[in-house]
Amino acid sequence: MPYCAAFRSSKHNECYVFSEEKFVVCDYAPGEKKTHVNGPIHISDGFPMLAKTVFEKGIDCTFDIKDNQAFIFHGNQCAMIKYAPDPADTRLLLGPIPISGMFPCLKGTVFENGINAAIHHLHGKVIIFNGNKIGYLNYKAKYLSWVKNLLSCFPYWDGTVFTNGIIAAFNSHNKYEAYIFNGKYYARINYCPTNKNGGYLVNHKIRRIRNEWPALHGILLVKEEKKKEIQKKTNRK
Repeated sequence: MPYCAAFRSSKHNECYVFSEEKFVVCDYAPGEKKTHVNGPIHISDGFPMLAKTVFEKGIDCTFDIKDNQAFIFHGNQCAMIKYAPDPADTRLLLGPIPISGMFPCLKGTVFENGINAAIHHLHGKVIIFNGNKIGYLNYKAKYLSWVKNLLSCFPYWDGTVFTNGIIAAFNSHNKYEAYIFNGKYYARINYCPTNKNGGYLVNHKIRRIRNEWPALHGILLVKEEKKKEIQKKTNRK
């Protein structure tokens, strides 16, 4: 599922979710998430400064920082944007430029050509994901502390749909909590830095997007299901 990303909004319990050329704003508060707050909207309509850039075709990773700003990624390209609180004030702050230009410390690593997801960890630092590799990036100092195998830091993901990586993630407004996504599934995790196992699944559950987050079904899964149906028909011929 290409070009899928998410980050928390400036409003409590709201997040942006991007899939290919569109995005929605969702309420992610506990309980069944039936409707969008806003959308689906074409990226270039909601973020006009991204028109005629690679990002109008999709965003495959993003994470928010202070002052309603965020880093966004598409392939090996990166940019820094301002996204809130006034939609009319959205603007491009830096880029698009190669990831290795924005973060020289990522040159020569698996992350130079793409980042699948990111989770805030401690102040000014994020965990970045590419397949089964993760890195610890200080985005303020632009310093990469380490690159490791995913399960060495998140052993409780072993044997789950997240064993080989995630396609999107966003931090909630609750400290040390994040939502992670892969295929038809998502989970809420606690990633407290003092936990020797890297954290835990909240409520010990991995959930189906279709069943418990129907607001996202239309944007995250419908295109994927249509592609699979087309492929099945092709294989029958």
